Amino acid sequence: MDEVSGIQAVAWGLLDGGVELVTAYPGFHAHDLVRLMGVKTFSVNEKNALAVAWGASLAGIRSAAIFKNVGLNDAADPYVNICVLGVRAGMVLVVLDDIDVEQSQIQQDSRFYAEFPCSVWLEPRSVQDAYELAWSAPELSERLRTLVVLRITNLLTRAVGSVTRRSPTRNRLKWCRAPEEWVAHPVYGEVQRRRLEERRKAVECWVDGAYPQPSVFRNARIRVTAGMAASLTEEPPDLCIYTLPPPRLWLEALSDSAADVIVEEHGGPYLTNKIAAFLGARRVTASLIRPNVSRQYRITDRYEPLYALLRSVPHHVIVGDLGGHTLDPHHTVDACLCYGCSVGVATGIALADPSLHVICVTGDAAFLHSGKAALEEAFTRRVAMTVIVLVNGGAVSTGGQSVPGNCRLDATELESHDIDFPSCGHTSTLSAWLQHPRSLQLIRIKTPF
Repeated sequence: MDEVSGIQAVAWGLLDGGVELVTAYPGFHAHDLVRLMGVKTFSVNEKNALAVAWGASLAGIRSAAIFKNVGLNDAADPYVNICVLGVRAGMVLVVLDDIDVEQSQIQQDSRFYAEFPCSVWLEPRSVQDAYELAWSAPELSERLRTLVVLRITNLLTRAVGSVTRRSPTRNRLKWCRAPEEWVAHPVYGEVQRRRLEERRKAVECWVDGAYPQPSVFRNARIRVTAGMAASLTEEPPDLCIYTLPPPRLWLEALSDSAADVIVEEHGGPYLTNKIAAFLGARRVTASLIRPNVSRQYRITDRYEPLYALLRSVPHHVIVGDLGGHTLDPHHTVDACLCYGCSVGVATGIALADPSLHVICVTGDAAFLHSGKAALEEAFTRRVAMTVIVLVNGGAVSTGGQSVPGNCRLDATELESHDIDFPSCGHTSTLSAWLQHPRSLQLIRIKTPF
């Protein structure tokens, strides 16, 4: 049997598990996963990806939303409300946790989002297990009427293994109107609180039943692993936890033992802290997995014709966005917060110190993700600054995926210009536009990369 990647295993599992609608935003293997599922349309941002998937669940088809860990920050509002309201047809959220910071700006362990009530988090222990959990997740979500989150870390994205596939399954539900269940409003608060408590008990019952009956621990030291951490050593752990919430019956068995507990996990000490809160911190020690990963971050001078011109502008502050243009050999960008936020950050700087010539540089995918709405606000606030959008047709850093929308603003009073990149560093026209602006201006630069 041929070996496949962990990402391929997840793709097969979701498809064989009956997922019919997939939404996604590109980033850290999310685009690879949906490509393997035959998906070509991406959402404008992660928040909308999650909203579309939930809408499909309400209408009766199994759905999946797929994006990287920091994308869950953008989708936090619908995520929390989905945890409260629940789902109808099976709904799976695949979060690709870039713990080793291979393709992300910061290290983030997304498991703290599991603290919100009534979501079930699953973390595969092997490539075959990744398939099994992805295959069972839609049905589990449907049965518990709750969101199921599949957490994928770098350990699985780098793993390969053989996969035995199951027979494909499919289930559709007919639309059934129930505003007391699906309208997030205080009027329905009491009904929704009762449903939330019912689902919470069902989740706890399922989690305890998902593990074998606890055994009596007789060792002086107990080794607990989370997800793929179990596959890193030949010696099997005493307990491998692959669910959040963790199994209450096993935690009680640990508390009955006087042994010390070592918790091995990929990310922060999330599971360690959960177990320590149950057993007492003195008995629990974290062993965090830190693979020796060769990181090659993108530093490019391909935008030097533009950046050299920007650096020559007096009193400039250059705010960048995340993408292939963020870091160049001259460290041109002065500030970058997170994906799609460059226009907002630039607005704040320009409002705080009008003597500065604030220049914002963003890509078209990031601009459509969040920057366009921020530009509307900047226009309303009458901010004087320059916003440059590099228009290359999509998210080039992750393979050129196209996202919906255009980079134009309806405001007719907004000063806007268009120019091709190859000539932008050699024209007096662009230099004239970059003189200290008296109002907000938008410059769209068409670039082949």
